Amino acid sequence: MTFVEIHESNKFGLTLFTAAACTSTMDLAWQLFEAGRLPEWAGVLAERQSSGRGQFQRPWHSPPGNLYASLCVPQPPPAWCNLISLLAAEALRVVLSGLGLGATIKWPNDLLVAGKKVAGILIEERAGTVVAGVGLNLTSAPMDNRRDRSHAMSAGCLQEFGVALGPMEIWGRFVHEMRRNFLEKTAGGAPADFLHGLEAHLAFRGREIVLDAYNGAKACVVMLGLDSSGGIRVRTGEGQQRVFHSGSIYPAA
Repeated sequence: MTFVEIHESNKFGLTLFTAAACTSTMDLAWQLFEAGRLPEWAGVLAERQSSGRGQFQRPWHSPPGNLYASLCVPQPPPAWCNLISLLAAEALRVVLSGLGLGATIKWPNDLLVAGKKVAGILIEERAGTVVAGVGLNLTSAPMDNRRDRSHAMSAGCLQEFGVALGPMEIWGRFVHEMRRNFLEKTAGGAPADFLHGLEAHLAFRGREIVLDAYNGAKACVVMLGLDSSGGIRVRTGEGQQRVFHSGSIYPAA
């Protein structure tokens, strides 16, 4: 294991590893997993990351003060395997709503408050083990640089919306809600029911959006909702309905 000074403790009745700094909490989580030290529902939290990453390996700006953490999630039943990102997004949305913030889920893995991106979720799986990474802007957000990244949303942080909680308290609330949500939904629940309920909290539903499918193609479509597998249902300009399972979306100008 690459040397990083970590501290192991029991928080919220679960194992939690903390570090002042690391490349990313996902990297550290996988190193702990390979060393046989990462049980289910164990968390990894760092004050800062030198190489934080988001979806499609995009860099995640990681100054001190924000939440950078990863959580080892149990392997769900087969019908739920593609929905872990949405389960985590819904858990975080509930936490933010409990703080008085009207958060919405920007498919497939971001959280918005007042149209600004405040959080992102990254899911990775290796050898049957799933790790969910969470980045949440608490005290600062990256500067708006959409001229160079046309797919990006403006970023915000919870502090500008009047929330002044630290990373540990937010993380505790998220882990509690994620466990409850995961265990309740996957214990015989129907994915279709979960996805139907989630649609009410989906950003841009019914609006025209730009879909960047990451194969060089971009298209203006109308966002209809979620497919039974967690993909996005859209209506094209020709009136056809299609489903996409990966890509990035943002509102059409």
